[in-house]
Amino acid sequence: MADEYGYIINRPGYTYNYQKIFNKIINVIDNFNLTRYEELVHLGVNPFDLFLLETFLRENNIKKVLELGSGTTTKLLDVLGIERKTFALECMNFTDLKFDKIDLYKSYEVVQKYIDNNKIDFILIDCEHSRSMGQLIYNHILSYTNFKIPIFIHDWFDFEKETYQEQVFYYNHLFEYYDLDVMSDLPIKYINKLGVDINSECHVPRCSAILTPKKWKM
Repeated sequence: MADEYGYIINRPGYTYNYQKIFNKIINVIDNFNLTRYEELVHLGVNPFDLFLLETFLRENNIKKVLELGSGTTTKLLDVLGIERKTFALECMNFTDLKFDKIDLYKSYEVVQKYIDNNKIDFILIDCEHSRSMGQLIYNHILSYTNFKIPIFIHDWFDFEKETYQEQVFYYNHLFEYYDLDVMSDLPIKYINKLGVDINSECHVPRCSAILTPKKWKM
């Protein structure tokens, strides 16, 4: 992981609609079972993030996922029986996951070729969290799909929290094409209203977001 942690998003511009996001979560929160995700795998992603990802995939009948990065989300997709194509330089936490070993910096054309030959419903992004990786994914993958496919981004923090340059870049560029559908890193006043424990002390903080293309309909 690139050592670019410690930046804060403070640029005025796109404003999150926390109430809308909160209302969306409230509609499904009764289905959240912390134990299910704790026991699913050796987690490298917070269970609540996995729950939001699974909920979106099920609600939108996602059939085929392009995944950039390999680890806990890869395991979740396999458990759910969702077809995936995973490109990664290495596999995090597991030894039994199938993926295509690739250095995106050197061979992003391999991903473009796969996009050309397959119908993809969803893109899952969890790579090296640097500005250069964010730019590469934006320029050579998301723009290659004309920003028409919904995306999940891991390591997506709320405003005024330390984050990676990758997210700063995404925040400054993606909202021209996408709307924020849901995010796990809600302000504490909304989290408290949920009435359930969605934190997990042994795993990374809640920090992911799902963005959908503007005027997107599955």
